[in-house]
Amino acid sequence: MENGKQLSAVLTGVDTLTIYAKKGFWAEKSSSFRLYEDGEDIGLYRAMSTTTVGDLLVFTILLNRRFVPGREYAISDIKNEFVPVDISYLARTEEFDKTYRCDKPQGAIYTRESTVFRLFTPLANQAFLLLRKPGKKTWDTYDMVREDCGCWSIKISGDLDRYAYYYIVHVNGEYRQAPDPFGFSADANSRHSYVIAPAKVLATLDGKQDLTPLPPYKAIVYECHVRDMTSKLNIPYKGTFDALSREGVKSDDGKMPAGLDYLASLGVTHIQLLPVLDYQTVDDNHPLDSYNWGYDPRLYFVPKGSLAKDPNDPYSRVLELRALARAFHSKGLRVIYDVVYNHVFDRLNNPLDILCPGYYFRFNGDGSYSNGSFCGNDLESRHYMCRRLIVESLLHLAKWYGADGFRFDLMGIIDIDTMRQAEAELRKIDSNIVIYGEGWDMPTALSSDRRTTINNAKTIPQIGFFSDFYRDVIKGGSAKDKLGEKGYLSGDINRREDFKFAYSACCLNLNRTPIFAQPTQCISYAECHDNSTLWDKLKVCCAGEADDVLLKRVKLINAAICLSAGIPFFHAGQEFGESKGGDENSFCSGDGVNGFDYQLAEQRHEMVDFFRSICEFRRSHPEFSFVSRDELAGRISFSEFGDGCLIITYDAGQDGFYHVLINPTARSSQYGFKNYVKVILTDSGIISKEYDFYSQLVLVNGLSLIVCHQRADGKSGQ
Repeated sequence: MENGKQLSAVLTGVDTLTIYAKKGFWAEKSSSFRLYEDGEDIGLYRAMSTTTVGDLLVFTILLNRRFVPGREYAISDIKNEFVPVDISYLARTEEFDKTYRCDKPQGAIYTRESTVFRLFTPLANQAFLLLRKPGKKTWDTYDMVREDCGCWSIKISGDLDRYAYYYIVHVNGEYRQAPDPFGFSADANSRHSYVIAPAKVLATLDGKQDLTPLPPYKAIVYECHVRDMTSKLNIPYKGTFDALSREGVKSDDGKMPAGLDYLASLGVTHIQLLPVLDYQTVDDNHPLDSYNWGYDPRLYFVPKGSLAKDPNDPYSRVLELRALARAFHSKGLRVIYDVVYNHVFDRLNNPLDILCPGYYFRFNGDGSYSNGSFCGNDLESRHYMCRRLIVESLLHLAKWYGADGFRFDLMGIIDIDTMRQAEAELRKIDSNIVIYGEGWDMPTALSSDRRTTINNAKTIPQIGFFSDFYRDVIKGGSAKDKLGEKGYLSGDINRREDFKFAYSACCLNLNRTPIFAQPTQCISYAECHDNSTLWDKLKVCCAGEADDVLLKRVKLINAAICLSAGIPFFHAGQEFGESKGGDENSFCSGDGVNGFDYQLAEQRHEMVDFFRSICEFRRSHPEFSFVSRDELAGRISFSEFGDGCLIITYDAGQDGFYHVLINPTARSSQYGFKNYVKVILTDSGIISKEYDFYSQLVLVNGLSLIVCHQRADGKSGQ
C-alpha cells in the first residue's frame, strides 16, 4: 500500500476482494464495505476473514458477482472514504485472454485522408488520444470509443503525417499516460509517439533484392554493437546508424578500413547487431553521456533514438536504420537483429503495463511476478496480444529494416508456441531467415516442456541455440568463478572426446546423447558480448604464457570455430584478441571499454588477415557446411595422433577427402599419410595455388591446425 494511504482495495481472485487498511483511525471499527460500479451503490459486503499483517488490517471479501473489465469500481468504508478497486487480476485469467483479443490493426493506421488510432486497453473505462501538430506546443484531446474486443479507437480526418501523439487512460481509478506500444516512431526518450507514412519509408530500398539466396547452414555470424564500431573514430555522428552505414571510413591514422568497410572486409556473411530497438537507459538527447548495450527494452517497433542523428525527427531513426540495412546488403552482408522479448526494463512505467496492467507479464502461482529473467519481470508470451506484439514486431523488422535473421535474448523465457508461430510467419517472408537465441533454462513460471530451451531443441529443429557446451569445451568455463578452467584448445587435452562431440555440432552420438536434431541448431562460439572476451579469458586460464603464445591460441580457436559443423559465431574484436581489461559484464562500461579498437587491429593485422582467410575458406568449401545430421554423420570421422592431437576427416565423395589436423599443445607434432596430400590451409592462412604443396609427412606446429586435401584415387595433385 502506498505511503500516506489509509485504505486500498485489490481484486485477488475473480470473485475475491482484498482490502488493506492502516491500523487505528477507524480501521478496527468495522469489517463491512460498500462496493460501487460506475458510481452506483451495488451493496454492502462484510469480510469473511480479517488478518493483521504488520501495521495493516487485511480484509478478505468473497463476492456474489463478477467484475467486468471497462467498468470503474470503488469501495467506501465506515468513515465514508472512497478508494478505487484495482481489477488488474482479471487480466491474468484464461477467460480474459480468450475474451479480449483483437486482430484489427493496432497503433496509428495512416492514410493521407485520415488516421485511425487503435489501442488495446480492456481494463480502462476512459481513453483519450492527445495529438499535436508539427511546430505546435499545445495538444488537442479526443475521446476514444471502446470496441467489443477491448480496444479503444478513434478516426481523425486529415493528413497527420509527423503529428506527435500519446494516450491517457483511466485504469483502476488512476489516469496514466503512455506512448503507443505499436507505434512506429517516437520522440527523444520515447515520451510520445509519431504518426509516419509507411509509403515514405518503403519507397527507399532495403537492398535485399540484390542478395543471392544463402541458406542458414552457410552462415558465418559476426556480432557487434552499432555504437561500438565507430565510437572511437573521429567522424561526424559517431556511434550512430548513419556513421556505420558510410563507405570510405578509415581508422584515425588512415591505415585501415573502419566501420562498414571493415566489417565487409572480414568475409563473414551475417552481421548480428546488439539491440537497435528502443531501450531505456541511454538519454537520446545526450547519447554520449551514458552507455548501454540495450537489453533494457521499452518499445518494440521503434529504433533507438540515441543511434539516430536527430532523435526528435519522426523519420530520422527509421530511415537511418533502413539505410544501414541497405548499406550492409550492398556489401553482400546480411543483418541479424538482436531482440529482447523476455522482459522490459521498468514494468510499472512501461506502456504495456500502464495500458493493461497484469496482462503482458507472467505470474507465479502465489501471485508474485515471475522473474526468470532476473530483471524483475517476464513477458507473458502465451497471452494472445503479447504474442501478437512479438510476432508483428518481428515481421515489422523484416519488412521495414531488411532483417535476414534474429537472435533472441533469453529465448528460454519465451514459450515454444510463440517461437514456432514467429518462425513460420518469418519464413513466409524469407525462407532463408536465420533464427537462434539463448536457450538457457531460466526459472520462469512456465512448465519446462513449454520453454524454448536447449533441453527442448529437438522439438524445434528450425531454431538454433548458442551452445554453451561448445563454448566451455573449446576454451573452458566462462563464468567469473571458472575463468581459470581450461578447455581443449586452451590447454586441457583430456577433453578430446568432448571436443569431438562439440565440433560435430553436438548432434552426433559420440559417447554423449545428442543435444540438437540438426547441425544448423548449434551456434558454435567461444566469445560473445557477455562474459570476458576470449583474450581476457586466456590471460587467466593460461596465466604465464607470453602474448605471442596467447595469440596463437586465439587463432587456433577462431579457426576451429570456423571449421566446426554448426554455425560459426564471432564477437567483434575476437579476430585479433581484443581485451575489455578484464571487465566481464561491460553492458554499461562506456566507449573506452566497449569501443572497437582499430589501433590494436592494425597492430595485429596478421591476425585479422588470418581471420579473413579462414572465413574465405569456409565460404569456398561447402564440404564443411552441413544441412542435416545424417549428412554430417555419413561424412565425418575422428582419429588421434601425437600427444592429444586430432585429425578430423571429411568424406567429400568424388572430390576425395579433407583432413583437419589440430594440435592444441605447445609442441610440434607430425602425421604421416599413406599417400601424398595437398596442404591447403595452415596457421598462415590459405596457401595460394601458385605455391601448391604436397607431402606425406605433415608437420603441425604447436597451437595450430592444418587442412589437407586428398584425391579420391589416392594420387598426388588435385
